[in-house]
Amino acid sequence: MKLAGLRREIGRGRLAYEVIAGKYYTTLTDIEDMRRLCRVDAKAPGARSSQRAASAFRSASGAAFSAEDALSPSERLRARLSQTLQKQKKKPDNS
Repeated sequence: MKLAGLRREIGRGRLAYEVIAGKYYTTLTDIEDMRRLCRVDAKAPGARSSQRAASAFRSASGAAFSAEDALSPSERLRARLSQTLQKQKKKPDNS
């Protein structure tokens, strides 16, 4: 970490330090403690539920919309590609 980042964490109260002769000092243990405080838990893959997100949005806005609106752009693309492939499989060959 750079000095500016350490000073920012001191200002936020997440890093313990000492001032001796106008200089700031900290220990590796204090930095490890700060890192524990700053750690963000990773979300599990697929933890987002489209149906829950859709119902929460619907109740908050009062507007109705399709379940597809709650999907991410990549999920929408996969759904459209899947639909296109299904349509192509249903078409008879004109050969």
